[in-house]
Amino acid sequence: MMRSSERGCIGEFYSKWDLERYSRFVRKRRFLLMGFYAGKLWFYQEWLLFE
Repeated sequence: MMRSSERGCIGEFYSKWDLERYSRFVRKRRFLLMGFYAGKLWFYQEWLLFE
């Protein structure tokens, strides 16, 4: 069985790693969403110009 201090250290490490991974995932998703919306706006602009 682990000592409580060791377990706390490991838990801290894992939470830090998860937070980093999660923030990277959120950043990537936000970038994809921004690109998607920019493409949609551009498409609507072109479509309105051709109409």
